[in-house]
Amino acid sequence: MGPTDAGDREAPDRQTPGFRMPDWETLTALAVLTLMALALRVALLSESLWLDELHTAWTVAGSGSDLPARALAGNTGPAWFYLPAASVGLFGWSEAALRLPSLVAGLLVLPALFFVVRRMTSSNVAALFAAAAAAVDPSFLHFSVEARAYSAVQLASIVQIGILWTLLEQPGPRRAVGLAIVSALLVHLHYTAALLLIAEGLFAIGWLCVSRTARASAGRALLGAAALTLVLCLPAVPHVLEVGRRRDAWSAFILDGSLSDLFSLFPLGRYGFAPLALLAMAWLASRFIGERWRLQRVSGRAVALCLTWLAVPALLVWLSTRFGVAALFEPRYVVASAAAPLALAALALAALANPIARVGCAVFVASLCVIASPLGRWAVEGRIAPRVGEGWRSAVSHINADREHRDLPVLLRSGLIESDRLRSKDYATKSALYEFSLLPVATLYALTPPERSVSPLRRSRSAALSAAQIELVLRQAGAWLLIRGSERGAADIAARIREGFAKQGHPGRVSAGVSYGSVRVYQFVLDGGPTDRPVR
Repeated sequence: MGPTDAGDREAPDRQTPGFRMPDWETLTALAVLTLMALALRVALLSESLWLDELHTAWTVAGSGSDLPARALAGNTGPAWFYLPAASVGLFGWSEAALRLPSLVAGLLVLPALFFVVRRMTSSNVAALFAAAAAAVDPSFLHFSVEARAYSAVQLASIVQIGILWTLLEQPGPRRAVGLAIVSALLVHLHYTAALLLIAEGLFAIGWLCVSRTARASAGRALLGAAALTLVLCLPAVPHVLEVGRRRDAWSAFILDGSLSDLFSLFPLGRYGFAPLALLAMAWLASRFIGERWRLQRVSGRAVALCLTWLAVPALLVWLSTRFGVAALFEPRYVVASAAAPLALAALALAALANPIARVGCAVFVASLCVIASPLGRWAVEGRIAPRVGEGWRSAVSHINADREHRDLPVLLRSGLIESDRLRSKDYATKSALYEFSLLPVATLYALTPPERSVSPLRRSRSAALSAAQIELVLRQAGAWLLIRGSERGAADIAARIREGFAKQGHPGRVSAGVSYGSVRVYQFVLDGGPTDRPVR
């Protein structure tokens, strides 16, 4: 491990032999970065929830005993949902309350990543760079204001990596138990986080094979941690198997990726290629200009761990999708590895021996991160746009505001893949699947009046209405169409619904659609029904 930066002053050792508290200037800089991250995120807390977040709202809206089943309906484990349920219980129903646990986890990512990188590199500059990158990185920023488990997974994965690193340096039973607990927590937060444990298992096996010292000191502790992790994960097995039985549906929105697409899962340009290019230039400078540009050694174990942390989960989701095991080739399913590119970039910066060169390169790479981040777009557009633009709140408000057509039912196409399982009996009995398919309008964004009829459309074949839906539209001489999808796709669904009624001898008109992001509102009125006026 390289020596500490000349400008990275260390306080006397107050903790374990492998840890030293940073000086107050460094801690102040870390606090400023965290406050900056909070400022970037606050504006997004009150944005309209998108479909996955609305599943969170629907899950926590039920009773505590219903929560696991409601989580399973969305192919998700129940553990994380207790946090937004508690937040809503304390602060009431709002977008901000649902997102608060994610915000807290997202902000804690910065100090967690700082201390893990600093432990690996002994460099304050490298550690502050990693924290700064996490503050503006799109993945960390948006997941920290999304009412889903992903920012908690990012935080838990960094903490888990830090415990593993400490265990390798100073093996002991308490650290092994801590590693097992956090590893199991990762799996319970999101089942795909188990891919990180596979990566770490491969790293541990390889490291123990090449290091006799590691085998003698840490082998037993690692084995004990692995065994305890398996025991703690056993309660999730039935739920995981149930989710696995539904895996064929995921291919509806996750496509096979080519081998080159592996590089698209993570922003390797600014975290990989840019730092490596700087290292190459520093090496050339050391050869032809002077020793002040020389490189220094960094921990080979840290490099190996971070590379495994990055590459193995990415390769596993690609292979799983490519060979039809399960469609997992999606950035959110490797979110436990999101911090790995940042850590690798920090290790590259730590290899620069000259403190001035290290700071300069850190500022340069951090500037690239800012330019490519939502903060860079904010500087141009004056606002940070949500990652997913689904204006469910505005679309529902639009329908509620039209008092002239308050009797018209609403046909809702949520786009949930589970809605394709709807059958005629579901419409007749209003089954649990039927109610699940209505979740976008079941919590924060409720349609009024309360007695208004709402009926779900399937994700595919959305225009193929059930007999109950046809009767509902004929009885009220029209319907609102609330459709999530592309502008062209939504217009096609509305047109085919109109054509279907026309073929049955009930011609009608569809108003020009109004778009709220990828959520679109149409009004369909049968000829001779209520006066159709343009939707505004």
